[in-house]
Amino acid sequence: MEQNNRLKFIHIRQVNPNNVDEIYQKQFNRFLFDYSDEVNIDGKVYSNTGEDKFKRICLGYHSDNEKGEPDFKQIITNDYKDGFKLTENDFIEHELEQIVEYTPKGLTEKKQKKLYLEFLQNRQIHLKSLIEQDNNKEEIEQQKIIESCKQKAITDLEKEVLRFDNNSDALLFCENQLIYWKREKIKKGTKDIDYLIDWLKLEIKRLKKYDINTDEPINKEANHFKIIDETFESLNNEVLSLILSKPVSFAMFNETKDFIVKSKHDINKLIETYANNNAYLKDIHLKIKDFFISLNKCNDYLSRLYLDNKLKKFTDDDSYNLRTQKALNGYYEYLKGLTGIGLNDVNIIKDEPNNKQVEVNTEQDAPQKKENQHQNIFINNFDNVEEQKVFDYFKENLVMKKYILEDDLIKYLKAAFEEKKPPSTLFNFNKVNTKKDIVRVFYKYYKVIALKPHGKQINYIQLLGDYFNGFETDVIKSNFNK
Repeated sequence: MEQNNRLKFIHIRQVNPNNVDEIYQKQFNRFLFDYSDEVNIDGKVYSNTGEDKFKRICLGYHSDNEKGEPDFKQIITNDYKDGFKLTENDFIEHELEQIVEYTPKGLTEKKQKKLYLEFLQNRQIHLKSLIEQDNNKEEIEQQKIIESCKQKAITDLEKEVLRFDNNSDALLFCENQLIYWKREKIKKGTKDIDYLIDWLKLEIKRLKKYDINTDEPINKEANHFKIIDETFESLNNEVLSLILSKPVSFAMFNETKDFIVKSKHDINKLIETYANNNAYLKDIHLKIKDFFISLNKCNDYLSRLYLDNKLKKFTDDDSYNLRTQKALNGYYEYLKGLTGIGLNDVNIIKDEPNNKQVEVNTEQDAPQKKENQHQNIFINNFDNVEEQKVFDYFKENLVMKKYILEDDLIKYLKAAFEEKKPPSTLFNFNKVNTKKDIVRVFYKYYKVIALKPHGKQINYIQLLGDYFNGFETDVIKSNFNK
């Protein structure tokens, strides 16, 4: 009995400081060989029951091999016992239970047992740390997934907030969302949605224009209106400087042309900056109308000076005056496209300078008459732009450029803007090789005249695609803003 016991623990008596890990590995392999449900020995599978088990034991141990090491070309264990996975930790626990039975003889065997026992215990601690690391990794990965989901939820909310044109609608949305998620928190009894509630609180505070740190009100909107006011105040002052505080000189004409270039650049910059905000664009358009009046005063002043021959003495080249007037003419056309102001609202020299004829509006009855000329042609049921402004814009950009006759324009406006129903026979443009230019006319109406109403772009694309031959709404949609 004692002899068998000593054979059982022969591997411990082979341990030394240089080979303890090797002995450990051989025993672990032996453990898998002995306890696995199936073992493949040189291509033949042996189960762990009945005759197979007996053969496996015989093959595993040789009478002339005291070490108990199977000697074969290939051994493959399935590492499962009764459906349970056999692990290294199972082996260590098995060894620790068995080693209690071993009683070493002599000092060397005691040291061997102690060395092997310590190796088993240290290996068990190491495996436990590896398991904890794996668990931590899994926990970290899970946390990353949770954080990613949280960020996506916040991003989705941000997108919802950004789709609103004004802060008041966005604020109302956030406040309703906050109420909803607070109720969900109470209903589910969880803190898992606190991150959404916290974000909504911060967003509501931002939309109310309160600084998160100081809790002081921030009126950024007022700052933007101030920028617009200051820009046009500067432009108006420059217009006045052209006709005041300077001696009468021919340089006034060149200065006027230079000012046209500069002011057009300033106005374009404002429109591009605030293109996505209807409130700012409306304010810019109102300021343009005021600026238009100041510019008209400058033009009227130059015209009267020329008519009175006060500028004639500075040069013999009358074409300078005509070129200045042409520059003003073009600038008025540009402003008209932005605001719908008619050219009949300004004083422009119509004839050659030698004729010295100036067309000056006496009272406001002439512009008023012109303004009401087309107000009864159609009723605008399509958007909020005034009928006169709609007519003037499309007349200037379609009729004056020979794309369509005025009679056809009137029919089109009645069908598209009043009845909002395409006719049985669609309209045609006279120039079919300039599709990009025509698309640009309709995009400019949507962006500059109608001020890009939110969510309505497709309706403005249909103004062209549904009413004119040669244009398809789906095709226009892909390059409407190009």
